[in-house]
Amino acid sequence: MTICSLAISLLIHRDIIQQSDQLENVLPQNGQTIPHFSDVIEDTQEPGIGSSQRGTLQALFQKQSENKLITSGAKKDAFDRAGVINCIHNNASFRMTTSPSYKSLMMMVSGGTYNGACYATNMKHLGILAEEGRNEAKQKMDLIINKVESSRSRVLTFQGGTYTGAQVRVEVKSPLSIDLDAWSEPSTGTSLLAVNGHYIDDSWEHHGFLLGCTNVSKDSHTGELLQTKVTGLLQDYGAPVDTTGECEIVMVKVADNASNNKKAFKNEKLLGCVCHTYELSTHHFTAQKQVSALLQKASKVVTHFHMSTKAMQELKKLGKAKNLQVNKFVQDVSTRFFSTQASLVSMLNNQYVLLEYDKGVSEGKYSETDAYKEIMLTKGEWTMIEECVACLQRVGDITKLLEGDDITVSQVLPSLFIVIKSFESNVIYLRVPSPSTTVGFESKSIMVKDFSPAIMEARQNFIQDFKKRWIENLPEESLKIYLISSKLDPRSKKCQFLDATVLPYSWQHTLNDAILTALRSRTVEDEDEDDGSSVDGGGDLNSGGDDTEKTEDAIGGCLPFNIMSMVQEMSGFEARTQEQQQSTQERPDPPSIEDEYKAYDLVPQIKSSEDPLKWWKEHEQFFPRIASMAREYLAVPASSASVERFFSSVGLVKADNRPLKDETTIDIMWAKNVRE
Repeated sequence: MTICSLAISLLIHRDIIQQSDQLENVLPQNGQTIPHFSDVIEDTQEPGIGSSQRGTLQALFQKQSENKLITSGAKKDAFDRAGVINCIHNNASFRMTTSPSYKSLMMMVSGGTYNGACYATNMKHLGILAEEGRNEAKQKMDLIINKVESSRSRVLTFQGGTYTGAQVRVEVKSPLSIDLDAWSEPSTGTSLLAVNGHYIDDSWEHHGFLLGCTNVSKDSHTGELLQTKVTGLLQDYGAPVDTTGECEIVMVKVADNASNNKKAFKNEKLLGCVCHTYELSTHHFTAQKQVSALLQKASKVVTHFHMSTKAMQELKKLGKAKNLQVNKFVQDVSTRFFSTQASLVSMLNNQYVLLEYDKGVSEGKYSETDAYKEIMLTKGEWTMIEECVACLQRVGDITKLLEGDDITVSQVLPSLFIVIKSFESNVIYLRVPSPSTTVGFESKSIMVKDFSPAIMEARQNFIQDFKKRWIENLPEESLKIYLISSKLDPRSKKCQFLDATVLPYSWQHTLNDAILTALRSRTVEDEDEDDGSSVDGGGDLNSGGDDTEKTEDAIGGCLPFNIMSMVQEMSGFEARTQEQQQSTQERPDPPSIEDEYKAYDLVPQIKSSEDPLKWWKEHEQFFPRIASMAREYLAVPASSASVERFFSSVGLVKADNRPLKDETTIDIMWAKNVRE
């Protein structure tokens, strides 16, 4: 355990630490030993500290009972650095490390009194961390660039049932994809552009890292500027850029649907953020006149309990008296994906206690004003909230999943299938709160035909816009990337979601043509080069096992779900029999591109819960050319959410330290790229 990881573990409850009056009541007296900390100390060196300063945590704490003043030296430097890292990774103010409560915490850890770092010292350590972040990104980019410049060919021929020799060379290109976004803070005029890189290494491990950050506040955010800035960041690493400004090592760029992003990059290299696109369709649902009015009213209720401490206290007191659970209210924030849905769910989770509260307000039991009485929801409005949540719950669940750092574009079309299938269902299963706190939540079925006219109209508005974006107007190059990625994911390789009743039948032909064309374009004849490699054709190709995984409900299950699992269930996909698996195993793999693709297609699809990269690591030798493509396509992120989360964290730190110079804010971003 390093110094920084220990400090972070100690500061899990940061809110308590920032309140010195609470903390000082639980701290030990000076000199009191903390045996627990010594028990968990590991012989781990702190990265970034010079060799003369390095030492184990055991060495740092061996004199903890001597109550010595920590004023200088490696020990204090290590604690100061740990404090800055803690602030960086917990979105806390750097000024926290100078507070009495923080000094008391460090005193407890060290066993002595701690002379806390000044703000200037914190900035010094921030600069060191920022440089480490840049160096870390540089090392990762060097690996990728070197792979492009010195890639060795993968050689194979088919003879006697195994791959040997060299007849066909598979061209290995860098599997780097990037997602990007711009962030602005109106109060200071700061505007930054950040770019994250994503790739899969030769060990089939996925990596995401901050590729670069730059200031764009002095310029307008035109497409030309964004192209120039991103290209400049790549050139800083020595990445090859062609005459059009496109970088050779970048396969795909992922950004939101802003017009400047579309102008900045070539269409065949740009994918829209899936979460952002889903959100745009949702706006057509919420724009329905009656729904919009309802949402405004519900938002005022949530805001009321956020702003009024007294009202919230009275609500909790009522909940306790009535044996009703009071859950957290979520405010609707326009910059967060599906924030509206989350806010409505929080309303629904507090429905019973709010109904009791409103009854008390009407009877004059609480000191509420007439303004609150105007936003009290009627029975019909509560029904509409329930219908809104029922309609959008699947889209919200999927959006939350697609925001994940390790979620790639292979899950985009399966999620598309789920959304359309759910919206075309005649019944929806909704997770609703139970009147009894002993039960918590229960599943409730809602017939679509019973929806109010306003919700039916909003529902129709959503699905029309959704299909327009994803079927009618989806660029062909984007469709090919989504299709190929799904085919290369062993969890969805059968592409059972390509159901003609939901998605266009022509997409199946597009898939076959696209993947074979891509495979052929990556190979060249090279009979003279032979690196002596040999790939054994033996082994069990079918280690993936059973194909399917059941879910609680085919369409509207109320529990968290897995996209791949849901697709397998909703499409009626069935597992291969043992006899089919055995026949596939015994069939030798021929050498041609088409036959390698056919052989891959015959291998059973793995369970949705299995790791696709682990599967490829085990099966790369059997399908080397397809594996080369999989390494690239399965590294493409589904959304730009990782960059947006990154900016959100920086915004929290920056808000605690206004005004910060843009250079310092950029340093924060680099420092956050350093892992403990």
